[in-house]
Amino acid sequence: MKRRKGHEIDYAGKKYVSLHELCDDLDLPYSPLAHKYYRTKDIEQSVERAKKVKDAQTYTVWGREYKSLTDIAKEYGTSAAVISKRLQDGKTAEEAIAEIIQKETLSFCGKEFHGLAQIANYYGKDYSLVWERLKYGMRMEEALFLPIRQMNKPQYEITCRKNL
Repeated sequence: MKRRKGHEIDYAGKKYVSLHELCDDLDLPYSPLAHKYYRTKDIEQSVERAKKVKDAQTYTVWGREYKSLTDIAKEYGTSAAVISKRLQDGKTAEEAIAEIIQKETLSFCGKEFHGLAQIANYYGKDYSLVWERLKYGMRMEEALFLPIRQMNKPQYEITCRKNL
């Protein structure tokens, strides 16, 4: 059985045997370029789309960096569409997550909860403690399951050594 050749493509005065070769040469992700090219048959638009995806925006929510809305949605147990809608309404990522956590149905460890307060109550934690931990960049698991540090314990003593 004969192997098929890829699409021969002219881009910026150079001929490429396939989309993969073009992507390798320009250091672009293949999937978005190929998807756009097969839909539009316009290599210029396809390359622009791939460049946008490569330089995609990262989202920062309470000190943690996420590459996509899907990553944020998985972390907080909601859908990326809900977060996207809130961002389109002009909210920041942090404001969107804060609103969703307080109002929407969240899924955590295979269970459905109606808001952060219900999750905190289910695991026997104080809602404000969990909320503050999330705001300072902890993941949901850390916010719920890390013990509260007690300052009067000897393992938490701070000692200072001076050179005299």
